[in-house]
Amino acid sequence: MSKKAEENLSELLGQFYDGPEASEVLEDIKVGDAILGENSAPVPSDELISAIKSKTAERLEQQKTVPLRSIIYHVSTIAAAILIVVGIGIMRIDKAEIKTAGIVSASLWEGLSSAEENDELVTLTAEIEEIESELVALQLNETNGNGQNRVIELEMEYIEIESDFWKG
Repeated sequence: MSKKAEENLSELLGQFYDGPEASEVLEDIKVGDAILGENSAPVPSDELISAIKSKTAERLEQQKTVPLRSIIYHVSTIAAAILIVVGIGIMRIDKAEIKTAGIVSASLWEGLSSAEENDELVTLTAEIEEIESELVALQLNETNGNGQNRVIELEMEYIEIESDFWKG
């Protein structure tokens, strides 16, 4: 053991043991190193090393070749898992209540079931139908030559409505 290694080991042992105990452990380690240095391990023969290498190579080759049975097993397991997941998904979709959301809430829609029940709905429906008929007439030029003026009037009404809206 070198002088530097002995100092490092002594410092390390000093952190775990008191002064005299650390010295005894250091001496025990030195004696153990001396015994191991006198009795070296036997060196295996070249034949034994080559036999171990060849057996290791054979085992590695066996692991590289995957039998067809193993591939079929893995593929069938994955396919079965996919089928189970799809089956559960289909069963849940069949049982689930599909709810849709619209622009108008369900309670309001049920309250406005017919135009006769609500005057505001009748008015809005009439205005929408009037606008639709005006647009169709403008598109087909059925305004008796007055189409350009009507478009300008509609633009002015739109601008007026827009400015009133932002004024509050």
